[in-house]
Amino acid sequence: MNYSEPIRLAGTALQNFFSDPNTIKGIGKRVLAETAINTAAQQVVPRLMGKRPEYNIPQSLLNTGVQAAIATPLAGGMQALGVPEWAAQTGSQMVASPAAYAITNSIIPETHNQEHSNSHELMQMQQMHAELEQQRYNNEINLALAKNYHAPTEIVHRNLSADLQTAYNIMTPNVSY
Repeated sequence: MNYSEPIRLAGTALQNFFSDPNTIKGIGKRVLAETAINTAAQQVVPRLMGKRPEYNIPQSLLNTGVQAAIATPLAGGMQALGVPEWAAQTGSQMVASPAAYAITNSIIPETHNQEHSNSHELMQMQQMHAELEQQRYNNEINLALAKNYHAPTEIVHRNLSADLQTAYNIMTPNVSY
């Protein structure tokens, strides 16, 4: 099968698409918009759920900017070749996401020895949880002791026959002559 004609046609379609000044402006605007929206999402959504974002703001801007810079022209080129928009968008994001992650980590490497900005807070939270667990344990012990505690009682053992003998001795005079 001769592939030269489809390749030539694809090359012509891509050349026309990427050489158009409006295309370049449109790609630039879309990259900026996607970077802003995705950065906002990466920063706001975790905070709304009470968590810290995975990336700080500069890392997030870099990651989403690189991803949009890869995905947008790739999706446009795929659409110029006749690929449906949904497939072009999905395919370009599937390629751009790992590529952006690799590029971002090569620009801003995250070493395991580097102390994260939230490690101090994490240590404080772990300490607080340990103290709460210790307090809960102490409360359970104190509750068990309170449930099982009985105040000491005074136990008096009496010998009734000894009491009767004492009464008899008191009432009977023990006189000796």
